[in-house]
Amino acid sequence: WTLLSSDGCPSARRVSHTSNLLRMMLAGISYLSSMVIATALLQRAPATILMHHQSRCAFAARSERRKHTSTLVSTTSCDQTSEELIAQNNTKHFHCYLLRSLDPNHPLKTYIGYTTNPSRRIRQHNGILKNNGARRTKSARPWEYVAIIDGFSDKVQAMQFEWAWQHTGKSKVFRASVGCDVLARKMKRKRGVRARLEELSVLLSKCEPFASSSLRLHLFDEEYHNMFQHDVLLGEGDCLSENNATTILNALITLDSMPFASEGESMTISNSE
Repeated sequence: WTLLSSDGCPSARRVSHTSNLLRMMLAGISYLSSMVIATALLQRAPATILMHHQSRCAFAARSERRKHTSTLVSTTSCDQTSEELIAQNNTKHFHCYLLRSLDPNHPLKTYIGYTTNPSRRIRQHNGILKNNGARRTKSARPWEYVAIIDGFSDKVQAMQFEWAWQHTGKSKVFRASVGCDVLARKMKRKRGVRARLEELSVLLSKCEPFASSSLRLHLFDEEYHNMFQHDVLLGEGDCLSENNATTILNALITLDSMPFASEGESMTISNSE
């Protein structure tokens, strides 16, 4: 075929026909290539599928073994942790305490806290030991113990007692015990050792579960001992009878004669500010 007409110019009909033929040839080549590739893939497909299935089975088996091992380790760890917690609670003594400042410029300043080792804790508050001292006690040093309460069953109960003593105006059990929210807030606004001992007497005598627990109160100065026993317990509030007062209030002792010291407890400290 010639693409030129009799006058030497290209024929539009023949050019269009040739273009259609070229497009059909390219489409046929593309179709044949696709068929060849598809045939090759189909021939390899069974082997590929089998390899993929084997790989998934192996992965599932490894995952199951890891899961079983993790379950055994977790169970063992939980058992060990439970045993350690039980042993820890059986050997530790948990305390709440009341401090007063000996600084003449802060005669009414007090602090309530929690510890497992009062001997170490007082040194931290006074800056003798540099770490873990409460921020509120960095001023108005030195400090001394007024009272320590022990006999808590575990750390949780001791810290619940500490929070209730620190926040008597917010504590539901304290407010219910005094019978009046206004009175509870009024007691909280008072300052000084006597005000904190008045709150303590309510916690020990009327607030559950503390009132029914075997808690012991230790006072380290005869002045505070007499204040609590005669003025607070048997005074205006008449919170405790004299018999109950003697069972809660122990005789004057020193830190070295307390149970935590005599049993050689470790120096583990936990602080709540």
